[in-house]
Amino acid sequence: MFAASLPVLLGMAALAVDGGVWYLEQSRLQLAADAAALGVSRLLGSSPSQSSLQAAALQAVTDATGLRLIGTLVTPITVSATTTAVSVTVASKADGFFAPVLAAVVPTLQARATAGSIPKSCIFTTTSTLSPAVQVDNDSNGQGLIASNCGIFSNSSANPAIYLNSGEMHGTSVGAVGTVTQSNSGSNNLSPYPPNSDAAPQTDALAGMTPPTPGACSYVNANFTSYKSTPYQFSATQNVFCGNTTIGGNGSSDHFAAGIYYVVGGNLTFNDATVVFDSGVSFVLTYNSAYPNVGGFQWTNYSGTYALTAPTSGPTAGIAIWQVPPAGGCSPSTLVNPLNYFNGGSTLQMSGAFYAPCGELDLSNGTKFTTASGGSLSVTAEKIHVFGGSSISAGSASPPGGGAVAVLTQ
Repeated sequence: MFAASLPVLLGMAALAVDGGVWYLEQSRLQLAADAAALGVSRLLGSSPSQSSLQAAALQAVTDATGLRLIGTLVTPITVSATTTAVSVTVASKADGFFAPVLAAVVPTLQARATAGSIPKSCIFTTTSTLSPAVQVDNDSNGQGLIASNCGIFSNSSANPAIYLNSGEMHGTSVGAVGTVTQSNSGSNNLSPYPPNSDAAPQTDALAGMTPPTPGACSYVNANFTSYKSTPYQFSATQNVFCGNTTIGGNGSSDHFAAGIYYVVGGNLTFNDATVVFDSGVSFVLTYNSAYPNVGGFQWTNYSGTYALTAPTSGPTAGIAIWQVPPAGGCSPSTLVNPLNYFNGGSTLQMSGAFYAPCGELDLSNGTKFTTASGGSLSVTAEKIHVFGGSSISAGSASPPGGGAVAVLTQ
């Protein structure tokens, strides 16, 4: 009986081995299809020929797999494309080690992926878990989050990751790794609709930049709030504020010359400040061994319009406000006060990046945070909350160069 059943048992074991190989090859083939779709999508907009699309797909599959552990690839690869999306179907004849001997059919494996080109996100949250990571509350139409020639995106996988509750939220795209939802409020204006839920994560474009290091403290827990008949003058020669710093009030005025200003281990508060920024100013909120915690940027001006333009060169090129992640990373226990807030009703026009990958940004009480005329504004934070008649209007008048990214959509 054992001898009679042995061929059957060996055949079953052989097919199990082949089945495991086919499962691995199918997984690898899907990775190859994903890589091919992303690779080919970079050609969108250049009116490529079908042969060019197929050649790009083959190159991407080869780069991703070395043509190993996917069976015998079927060429040419099937590619279909529109001006905004591309679908790639990759097929291969599976490897059969024992199946041919047993006269079993060796399957042809197949995997499909779709990728598209979407504008970069100029309003972006970095957290992968907070719910909601982007929130608009109690705003009317025309107020909330507006992204011009760019997108709004959250890397949070929560449900919801983005939540609109009375107000406006629109950009060239609105999406999240988790879900994008809205209340039943009649004043909601969400576009495009439907938004892109369950999307692939996006990359923090500024994450690879190294923040500059401040020198010795120029001021310690300083308050520039008493009345002066002439403006307080700040320059890059005395530019390190250690501890909590408050600027403004009591009829005084303030002037910041071009350069980098460091706030080490404390909050920087502009409170009812009549302030003028020369072009090319950056504020870097950071820490050192004596002041190990990172503070927040706090703007509580009650009226007026102010302009802040980032440097175009140097270590903070393109960044106007930079809240540096602490040494312990984006953990709440490492931050004394990670909150950045704008309230009071004034308007801050900015050209450059607001970059707080570990901090929250709140806007309230009618404050407007807008793109400076002729410039561009991007806002990156761990969490963004806009409420009480406030708004963020980011982006630029025209799409910036390299303003699109390729993402998997299916």
